[in-house]
Amino acid sequence: MRIELTTSPVNPAATLAGVKLYSFKNTDVFDAKISSLIESATKYVEKYTGRKLIDQTWTIWIDREEYNDRLIAYLNTITLSTLNVSAINSLTLYAPNNTSSIISASDYRLSGGILSASNRLSFNDQFSAKTSNLRLTDSVAIEVVTGYGSTDTDIPALLTQAMSIMIDHWVAFGSKSSKEALHEVTSNFKAIIAPYTSTENYF
Repeated sequence: MRIELTTSPVNPAATLAGVKLYSFKNTDVFDAKISSLIESATKYVEKYTGRKLIDQTWTIWIDREEYNDRLIAYLNTITLSTLNVSAINSLTLYAPNNTSSIISASDYRLSGGILSASNRLSFNDQFSAKTSNLRLTDSVAIEVVTGYGSTDTDIPALLTQAMSIMIDHWVAFGSKSSKEALHEVTSNFKAIIAPYTSTENYF
C-alpha cells in the first residue's frame, strides 16, 4: 500500500494571531519568527496525531493481494487509516490490461469520520464480483478527503494550542534546548494532543 498527495491544502493550519492566543511570546518582536515556524509546527502535530489538519486530497493505492486479504479478514471491510477522512471522492479498480472502472458510491459506505480513531470502508455483497480481475500492483485507488476543514478555525483549539507550545519552545531555544526543557515541552505537547492520537496507523 502506498499513499500520495493529490491536492495540497489551500490555507495554512494556523495564523499568527491564532498561535499568539496561546503563546507567551505575545509581543510583535517575535512575529516573523513565529510565522516562519507555523509550517513546521503543523507537520509536528500531524506526525504525532496521524491526522491532517487542513482539508487535502490523498490517493491510497492498494495492491491486489493486500486488498483481497483485507476484504477476507475483515468481512468486506477495509480499514483506511487514522487519518481523519471526511469523504471518499472516488474508488477506482484497475484490470490487468490497465483499464479502469470507477465504483459507484452505492457499493460502499464510509464509517468513522474526522474525529474517529480510524476510518473504514464497508462494501455490499455485489462488490466482490467486481474485484475478481485486478492487476497485481496499484490495483485499487481510493481518493479521500482528509482534514478538519478548509481554514484554521475548523481545527480543534487543543491542536492549535499544541502548535503554539512547540513554536514557543523553538523561538526560545532554537537548536540549543536542554534535555530537561525538551522533555518538559514534549510531555506537555503529548498531553494536549492525547485525545486526538491513536495507536492504529495503516499507512
